[in-house]
Amino acid sequence: MTRILARALIAAALPASAVAADCEPVAALSSPSAEAAARDLLAPDEATCLTAREASGEAFVCFTAHPFRAEAARAAYDALAARIAACLPGGAVADAAVNHPDSYDALAWEAPGARISLSLKDKGGEGRTLIFLRVAPTP
Repeated sequence: MTRILARALIAAALPASAVAADCEPVAALSSPSAEAAARDLLAPDEATCLTAREASGEAFVCFTAHPFRAEAARAAYDALAARIAACLPGGAVADAAVNHPDSYDALAWEAPGARISLSLKDKGGEGRTLIFLRVAPTP
């Protein structure tokens, strides 16, 4: 129920300048179909998603893996960040949570009922770059 209400609030808050079709998957991040929306935003056939219980409710994270420091990974991160920013008013804030990657870029948006985080992590030891899209409910 909380996710349905949050989705309705996000949809109502979308700026008029955002194209509705482009914003539907972003608004769906706070819906019961949030995981499917995250997969679609990242890469439907390549994203891995995990769910975790938190004090504020059920959160999930989806990620895609790319070759280490691949330009395509940076381009995909930048494009998704721009798409989310166009659909959620209020702008992004830098997200400082780090799990020891070689390099790290992260942004977070507050949406009605959810915090949406997007990060790009270069992991030299693993020889890959990861893009994470995390959605956690907010009280």
